[in-house]
Amino acid sequence: MKGNKKAFSEAIKFQWVYYERFLNLYSVLLKLAELFEKKERIAKEIPEILVRGTDFDACFTVLFEDKGISQGFYSLLGEEPNLSVEKIEEINKGALSPSTFFDTLGYGVLYVHPLTFELKIKGFVVLGKKEMVEKEKLGLKEVELVIGIFNRFLQLFGQRQKEFDVTKYLPTALLLLDRKGTLVYANEKAKEMFSPYFEIKEGTKIESLFPDFKSFLLEEESFLGEVSFKAQGVEKVYEIETYPVKGEEGKTILKGMTIRDVSAIKVMEEEAFYREKMETLGMLSAGIAHDFNNLLTGILGYASMLKGFLSHDEKLQRYAEVIERSAIRASNLTKHLLNFSRRQRRPATEFDLHVILDDTLFLVGESFRDITVKKEYEARQFLIKGDESEFQHVFLNLFMNAKDAMEGSGTLSVETKKVSIQGIEFVRVKVEDTGKGMDDETLQRLFRPHFTTKKFGGHVGLGLYRVEKTIKKYGGFIEVESEKGKGTRFYLYIPISEGMPEVRLKSFQVPKNEEKKERKSVLVVDDEDFICEMFKHVLSEKFDVTCCLSGEDALRQIEERDFDLIVLDIIMPGMKGDEVLRKVRERGKALKVLISSGYMREDQRERIRKLGADAFLDKPFREEDILKVVSDLMDLK
Repeated sequence: MKGNKKAFSEAIKFQWVYYERFLNLYSVLLKLAELFEKKERIAKEIPEILVRGTDFDACFTVLFEDKGISQGFYSLLGEEPNLSVEKIEEINKGALSPSTFFDTLGYGVLYVHPLTFELKIKGFVVLGKKEMVEKEKLGLKEVELVIGIFNRFLQLFGQRQKEFDVTKYLPTALLLLDRKGTLVYANEKAKEMFSPYFEIKEGTKIESLFPDFKSFLLEEESFLGEVSFKAQGVEKVYEIETYPVKGEEGKTILKGMTIRDVSAIKVMEEEAFYREKMETLGMLSAGIAHDFNNLLTGILGYASMLKGFLSHDEKLQRYAEVIERSAIRASNLTKHLLNFSRRQRRPATEFDLHVILDDTLFLVGESFRDITVKKEYEARQFLIKGDESEFQHVFLNLFMNAKDAMEGSGTLSVETKKVSIQGIEFVRVKVEDTGKGMDDETLQRLFRPHFTTKKFGGHVGLGLYRVEKTIKKYGGFIEVESEKGKGTRFYLYIPISEGMPEVRLKSFQVPKNEEKKERKSVLVVDDEDFICEMFKHVLSEKFDVTCCLSGEDALRQIEERDFDLIVLDIIMPGMKGDEVLRKVRERGKALKVLISSGYMREDQRERIRKLGADAFLDKPFREEDILKVVSDLMDLK
């Protein structure tokens, strides 16, 4: 996961740097356009334009024309031309593509770009840098693109003898606006970008494209930011950069605006942010729930023991039962919270759909008490193959949208049913609310990215887009029914897995020839001393119980004497329980191992089984839970 995030971050950073460097050359292209308008002195004037618009020190240009050779030279260092047509042709050696030379003709770096027409060289643009620098720092890709555009228009100019607009064919949308926000120029990319929604032409007001953007045009400084665009049911995010276009006297006469569609990038950023946020919340809630489970173990366990001592006092026994029931309720809430938090992104597995629904509905019901939750599940197990965390987010999005539609009060109904469509078996999950419903226009736009009916908050508009994307990813589809004032019904069709293969796990058995002891010994390892004391109280009648509070102490105890059973907490300071288990098995100890933990994902549980765990006791537990699992494990009747 960390590798994917880092790769994604590096990709975005690379795109941004490349784009920023390219924008710096727009002024170069605009000045080149002016040369074509004058149709003269092109070779003489282009060197200064290119030097001032790039990181090179000097530029030498040559154009082979019917009337002769036109040349131009410009240097920031004020030097005399030390380049000639003969020298350039000698080092170029007839190449038709650009070449870079180092420590040549008095320059640390020399970039030679042949100007070609019909596979013949018609001139050169040569850029020089006195000091030796890396090619990447000179932005040669962008320079090559600009000179390539210049070369193309030289070809067209020679063929048609008419004016051409260099900026017309830029790959990025470009607009020029006066100080009132009126459009005076749009290149082809800009016209193509907005053609499905508007016809942009001279006289178009910028507020017709971006209603909230006009204020930025009154500012003298450049602006870089993002704006939302909505038209004809389409929502997009554009990255906008504005810059002043100055006249001969240095006064701003126009505002230039470049526009880039970053909708797809924003979707990726939003999804990455959402995943990171959910995983962070999962880790935080898991840590809190683990500690909470330890506390509940003490409350629930000692309350259950207290009942036995208070059998003679009905009133006090009833109080102990109230404590026990409250602890059980808190335990159930913690269990669902742990189930929810432990589902993080991992490879597709098979899981029970009803378990995902139950965990999510439980938390929604507990969090929003004014919402009535109704469930009607088909009486069978629906196994789904996929990433359960993704489906968890699907249902959470749907349930939270239903809560918002009902404005916090109403009935949320969930129904599952098996259906067969064209020979494929699906589970149909119906999610219905009694909210305000939607009109036809909203229904048509429901699953589009960045579409939202909410008027507040950030990072919104991708919830239902993500829902549909996930369902389609696993071969399913969604149907929606809604009517204003009559609620909404989502029907999710999810393919059913063929079945979960049976998993056979090895367990470590006590050798048959080992002499059985009359009284077995138990080692309890837990960093909470009250949990150790609880085991000692419950098991001391039938077992010799030893307690220790760390993994290191447990290994010392095991080396000093033999135990029949070790009760091992997984999450402890210092040496963790799984490391203790691994070392125990490496030393060939044949004792039984009971894992006691308040937080363990299924993949962790599977890994612990493979290390040699024989059974699990999930926190919190009561006196009878301890007795049952230990009796079963030790074959006591």
